[in-house]
Amino acid sequence: MKQMTRPLQLALTLAAAFALTSCTTVSRLINPGPKVIHALPDQEQLASPLYSGATPLMEAITFPRRSFTLAESEKLKLAESMGEWKDGRRSLLIAGFASSSSVPDYGRVLSQRRAEAVRAALIELGFNAGALHTTGYGSDITALSPGDVVRIYEAKQQAPAAKPEQPAAAPSPAA
Repeated sequence: MKQMTRPLQLALTLAAAFALTSCTTVSRLINPGPKVIHALPDQEQLASPLYSGATPLMEAITFPRRSFTLAESEKLKLAESMGEWKDGRRSLLIAGFASSSSVPDYGRVLSQRRAEAVRAALIELGFNAGALHTTGYGSDITALSPGDVVRIYEAKQQAPAAKPEQPAAAPSPAA
């Protein structure tokens, strides 16, 4: 049996490691495991708290900078403050924000994930998933809520847009 050279041994080891890693990755793609999906309701008909003058239903839920992990103390605050809204008869708008120091695109994604984390916590508390709407404003809207927070509003429906008036039909010329 010929003795392998050191570079050949290294190349074979790397090839084997790559093959094993690829097999694991492929099997995860084929069978990713159980997924938990909470249906997100349609948001197009909701009035934005930015323009509707809505007031938050509770004190802001705070997050550490650059994080969307909800602290246990904030989960307790949710449980204590939101009990009366649990009936599911009213929809809630969960709006996430990021500090003005974050890059705008990053801030929007981070604030959306924060809103979704609060939504997941409310679902765990027994809220109706279909009544919970989320949005992420990022760092674009610091006047409404500066900082790394999520605010919860009662979701109001937008007033239907006024239809333009139809012009009166022109009289037809007499024949």
